[in-house]
Amino acid sequence: MVGTGYALDAFGRIMAPGGAGLVVASQTGYMYPIPNDIELQILQTPTEKLMDIPFIRETAMERSGIAYMIAKRINHLQAQKAAATTWRERRARINTISPGVIVTPLAYDEFAAAGENYQQMIDASAAMRTGTADEIAEAGA
Repeated sequence: MVGTGYALDAFGRIMAPGGAGLVVASQTGYMYPIPNDIELQILQTPTEKLMDIPFIRETAMERSGIAYMIAKRINHLQAQKAAATTWRERRARINTISPGVIVTPLAYDEFAAAGENYQQMIDASAAMRTGTADEIAEAGA
């Protein structure tokens, strides 16, 4: 969450006019609802102060699974903020992709450890199947 914010801030200062960027988030960013007033607060908070937001300190840090979901949603919000501020000033485009379960070596390990939970996420995804890194790259291109 904070790393993505720092990267977007840094690229926003050096992005070539008319450039483009892509943030790959996750479908999990939509699995834990963040109240609208908190999303607005996140959008208005500088990256270095995100961890000071009570919602993040008290809710996101409650459990690693919740922290992951909230961080992925905040990655999307940070792209929105960048698009409206520093990236906009450079007339640069930024997009986000929030894919479902993507097959990676780590995903294989996690699937072996918690296969039933992974299968539920796959079944709940729009495509009802896993995706690949190549599919994300193609969509990003």
